[in-house]
Amino acid sequence: MLAQADCALAVLRLLAVDKGCQPGDDIHNAIIQKWAVEAGLTEAALDLGLSYAGEMGWITTGTLADTTTVTQSGRDHANG
Repeated sequence: MLAQADCALAVLRLLAVDKGCQPGDDIHNAIIQKWAVEAGLTEAALDLGLSYAGEMGWITTGTLADTTTVTQSGRDHANG
């Protein structure tokens, strides 16, 4: 299994690089799950990555229900 930081980076790259999500974009969690499956991430890796990215401030809860937002810091980290 991947380490927390590796899972978080995989999720950030998926959202910010592969899907082009910008800071402030509300991304429905169901869409994130769909994209993760398509990208080959396991549910465990996605959950671990989202949790760690949230702890690090790279993602936040979106302004709409059941959404997540990539922060500028998260986008910078994904592109790092």
